[in-house]
Parts: sequence; structure tokens; C-alpha cells
Amino acid sequence: MDWERVKILHDRYLKAETSLDEERELYALLSTAESLPRELHATKTMLEALHSIAQDRCDITIRHQEPRRRS
Repeated sequence: MDWERVKILHDRYLKAETSLDEERELYALLSTAESLPRELHATKTMLEALHSIAQDRCDITIRHQEPRRRS
């Protein structure tokens, strides 16, 4: 794990300076880490929650766009 990269992304994320790609990278790094420093636990939990919400919204959008069948 490149902890220096994680720290840079984490600091930029907390300052709202990350791009969407950097946020995805941070999420991927945190979600695959076997152990995390204590200061990253809250960010990991928040990113997991945001990812879950985004997945739910995507599922709703896809279901909403499906053509309706006539009876």
C-alpha cells in the first residue's frame, strides 16, 4: 500500500480539492487495505456510504428507464 499516496489523497479530499477520479482512487485504496491507521477509518466509512448511495441511485435510474410492459 502506498500510504504516502493515500495521505495525499486523504488530505486533498478533506479540503474538497480532489477530482472524481482521485476520490475513486482513494475509495479503492481504502476499501482494499487490510488495516488502516485510525485517522482513516471515518473517511473509509463515509466513502463506503457514499458509494452505496451512488449504487442505489444508479439502480433506481436504470429501473426507471426500463420500458414499461403493457398488460
